[in-house]
Amino acid sequence: MHIQEIVIDGFKSYAKRTVVDGFDPMFNAITGLNGSGKSNILDSICFVLGISKLEQVRAGSLQELVYKQGQAGVTRASVTIVFKNKDKKASPVGYEAYDEITVCRQVAIGGRNKYLINGHVAQQNRVQNLFHSVQLNINNPHFLIMQGRITKVINMSPQEILGLIAEAAGTKMYESKKEAAMKTIEKKQAKVEEIQKILSEDITPSLEKLRKERAQYMTWSAGNAEKERLERFVVAADFARAEEVTQQSAEEMERMQQDKANQLQACDDMQAAIEEKEQDIAALHQSKKDEMGEEMRRAEQEAAELSKALVQATAGWQHAQEGAEGEKKAVAKINKSKADLQKQQASRAAKVGKAEGSVETLHAQVTAAQEKLADLERQRQALQAGCDADSKDGDKSLADQLKEAKARSVSAESELKQLSMRVKHLKVELKERSKTQKSAGKEFEKLQAELDKAESAASKAAAERDALSFDPKREEEVGKRVAEEEHAVQALREVVDRLAASVSNLEVEYTAPRPGFDRRKVKGIVASLMRLKEAGNATALEVACGAKLYQLVVADDQTGKELLSGGNLRRRVTIIPLNKIDGHALPPQTVKNAHKAVGPDRAETALSLVGYDAELENAMRYVLGRTLVCKDVEAAKACAFTEGIRVRSVTVDGDLFDPAGTLTGGTRGPASNSVLLKFGELMERRAELKEKEGALAALQRELAALRQSGAQFSALDEKVSLAQHQATLVKGRLQANPFYRQAEELREMEAEVAASDEALASKENEKKTAEEEAKRLEKQVKEYASSWEKLMEGKDKEVLKAKDALAAAQAKLKATREENEAILLEAQAAAEEMTTLEEQLAQAEEALKTAQEATSGAEEVVTQRREAFEAAEAQVKAKRDEVKRADKAIAAAGKEVEGLKKKVEEARLAVKKLEHAITRFDKETVDAHKAVEAMLKAHPWIKTERQLFGKPGSDYDWSATDPKRARERMKEVAEQQERLGKKINKKVMGMFDKAEQEYQEVMDKKRIVENDKMKIEAVMQELDEKKNAALKTTWSKVNRDFSSIFHTLLPNAKCKLEPPEGGTVLDGLVLRVGFGDCWKDSLSELSGGQRSLLALSLILALLLFKPAPMYILDEIDAALDLSHTQNIGSMLKTHFKNSQFIIVSLKEGMFNNANVLFRTKFVDGVSTVTRTTPGQR
Repeated sequence: MHIQEIVIDGFKSYAKRTVVDGFDPMFNAITGLNGSGKSNILDSICFVLGISKLEQVRAGSLQELVYKQGQAGVTRASVTIVFKNKDKKASPVGYEAYDEITVCRQVAIGGRNKYLINGHVAQQNRVQNLFHSVQLNINNPHFLIMQGRITKVINMSPQEILGLIAEAAGTKMYESKKEAAMKTIEKKQAKVEEIQKILSEDITPSLEKLRKERAQYMTWSAGNAEKERLERFVVAADFARAEEVTQQSAEEMERMQQDKANQLQACDDMQAAIEEKEQDIAALHQSKKDEMGEEMRRAEQEAAELSKALVQATAGWQHAQEGAEGEKKAVAKINKSKADLQKQQASRAAKVGKAEGSVETLHAQVTAAQEKLADLERQRQALQAGCDADSKDGDKSLADQLKEAKARSVSAESELKQLSMRVKHLKVELKERSKTQKSAGKEFEKLQAELDKAESAASKAAAERDALSFDPKREEEVGKRVAEEEHAVQALREVVDRLAASVSNLEVEYTAPRPGFDRRKVKGIVASLMRLKEAGNATALEVACGAKLYQLVVADDQTGKELLSGGNLRRRVTIIPLNKIDGHALPPQTVKNAHKAVGPDRAETALSLVGYDAELENAMRYVLGRTLVCKDVEAAKACAFTEGIRVRSVTVDGDLFDPAGTLTGGTRGPASNSVLLKFGELMERRAELKEKEGALAALQRELAALRQSGAQFSALDEKVSLAQHQATLVKGRLQANPFYRQAEELREMEAEVAASDEALASKENEKKTAEEEAKRLEKQVKEYASSWEKLMEGKDKEVLKAKDALAAAQAKLKATREENEAILLEAQAAAEEMTTLEEQLAQAEEALKTAQEATSGAEEVVTQRREAFEAAEAQVKAKRDEVKRADKAIAAAGKEVEGLKKKVEEARLAVKKLEHAITRFDKETVDAHKAVEAMLKAHPWIKTERQLFGKPGSDYDWSATDPKRARERMKEVAEQQERLGKKINKKVMGMFDKAEQEYQEVMDKKRIVENDKMKIEAVMQELDEKKNAALKTTWSKVNRDFSSIFHTLLPNAKCKLEPPEGGTVLDGLVLRVGFGDCWKDSLSELSGGQRSLLALSLILALLLFKPAPMYILDEIDAALDLSHTQNIGSMLKTHFKNSQFIIVSLKEGMFNNANVLFRTKFVDGVSTVTRTTPGQR
């Protein structure tokens, strides 16, 4: 859809009817002098589109849009736009059938405003919806940039820029509809609140009041009926009882007399039985005294004697143990003294070594001083004799030394010449022999190469063998350790098997119910899954668990079902599935109360005393979660029966206190029979076995690796031997070759040449040294004559100084030797003390051994006497058991006697009751006759309903209703009816029905309103989600095009749209610009031209995403230079052919690119328009 024609009449500067037709579907430009009415054409388009912000068209009111505000005789402004609508895909919604759409807007002085669509009057919102459907929202226009507003695009707030994106995405129209829907929701909510207020303040209180009154009325009505029914029932019961008494009086009297006689006979029989039982009890007492008394006394006496002997033996054993412990401490003390002395000896040895080193150093210093003194004396004597003091030959004069030095120089020069000739001759001969050797035979060269190869192979094999770092001793050591570990593992396995056998009858045996069954899902019985933290709690925990100790824990109920159906279980078992069991622990407050009542150290939760895997938490809570373990009976009793606690409690000895009132206790077996201790030891041994097996496996792997390395080492060693043997053979063959001797002689000659070169160099040095010595002596001879006295004086001083140094060194040596002797004496004393300590240690160890032997002997005696005592105790226990059995028999007989006596008393009491009943029955019979006659007179209905009295299923069924309870109920009902009768509303039924109907109608209205509100909110939520998704998609596409267009218009520049810092796209969008690698912090840093290009790039990016039918741009190039203006015009013409552009511009670079150019002129106070095309310009 695009503009084809605009008709302007009385609008702003267009006083007369002006037709602007021939608009190009793509690029149109408007130009003219300032004030000629260019922008008024754009304002007229905005006027028709329904603009409400008149400041955008430079007007303060609609009246200002009329030519000269109606003062020139023009009182009405009208603008008509004809839109071409041939592209039905881009047609406004509902106007697809029209090829042309004519929209007219008129405004008159006084504010009358009218719209027409295709000649028919239309509402403003209909016109706005028409343009909104094709993205022409004039009140939030991204297609409209009016004069001077190009840069205001980049000054928009983040929400306003987001609005441009929303307009491009086509979601802006939804916002106005959403606002209308929100208002509807608010109205619905107000209606709901109004209804709720009516319900809560008026209807509901009235309804509740009527409901209570109706309940009272219903109760009163039902009570009347019940009262009448109960009165008849009670009267009928009284009548029936009285009549029954009159009918059964004789029979009942005879029966009671017979019962009395029977009870008297039973008393006599039981009295005879009592006498017989008492005789039996006396006989049992006599038998117990005769047969068991003496034997019991002897057994107890023997046990007492053995107990005394055991105590004595135990005391002796303990005494021996104390003696051995004392000897142990003595040995430890001596060892400690010995260790301390050894440390002191080590310190003294260090001092002795240091002192000896000092003596040696000082002795060396004394020797050096003596030698220096002797040397100085020799030099002094040499000077006195006229010789050189520094010469080693101090007995020769300087002249003799000079002569000898010159002779050495001549001799060295002669030998040097001879060596030079010898070296020259050897080199010539070596050169000739080398030429001869080069012509040696190929066989020699081949043998030499073979020898080199064999020696290289031997060296390589030896290097490979040495690289293995194989140690045969390590292999032997690891082999021994493997054997030891295998023995230890076997022994540990036997222990584990023995322990497993002791609890095998408790384990649940089963077969896999199906192939692939995961046995890990069967965890085991509860006893095998918990770990005792302290062995002393085993008895308490076993009692706390009870039968649950042997229940089977599985991972899930499916595993349990499979075991029950196909696991071939050997015995009945209860299964605990971890995914179904619901275990509960004691509330923390209950535990806190228990700690407060008895102390935290006297009561602990059973769960805290065991360890288990985390996956078993629910099962352990199910078994132990509701039980406390207490230190003693008083604590357990307090925890079980105190208000605020009342928890199942167990003492460490196994006494159980249940809050229900039951107590369980008594003698238990020895702790060694504890199932939990057995399972705990079994698990510990299994863990130890696993660790040992892991260590054994590691050693076995190491041994296998060592054996493999040993095999490799042996193979490489053999390879080295073979290679060396091969090299030896090749060397022998090489020596047998005729060229070998020549090669050897050549090597010897080369060695001689090298030695001669070295001797030549040595002789040259010797000659040079002799010449230098001669020069030095010549100089010294010349100097000696003038400085002899001065040299003698200096040498005398050196001799005196050397003597003083020697004396000081000798004195220091003497002092150090004395100090060293003192240290040696201390070391000798310490050695003697060490010898004494070793003797004492040997004596103490011998005493310790004797004490340990005595302890072992005493322990054997204790063991023997304990066994004898235990046997005697067992005999005493057996006798006591016999006595207990006899006592039980006597007690049972006594109990029977007591029972018979009690029965006799009961029978005598029954006789007395029968006597009283007979007397009372006589009286009741007379009273019953009178009552029957009285009730027949008072209640005539008795005669008609008499046959129903006592009949099952009738209103007078005594078995269904107790007459006594009915009489009590009748009294209650009568009192209740009397109270209700004073305050009931007898019209309440009709009033309640009417109020309830009104309440239901109001609730229906409320339900309808709430449903409408929920539907609107659901639709809005769905549309919000779609709108947000569309916004994000549009932002992504526009952002890419925005950056690309801006970079094209302004090279080396970039831009982007991004959410505000810390926000999302839905919070708004901000513009960012960068040049090169630097992003600008603020858009205020840009020039006017750059800001215009940035705004234009954003508009063009929006156009590329979802173009509007037309774009109106008013002097957007005002701040741009000619090159940018030309580029923008060219870009619009070549790349944006899907929308109609209407641009106002004063620059040829822009409007010369337009397909149609409109020129405005201001003639006689009125604007005019002329149309030109590129061919006409």
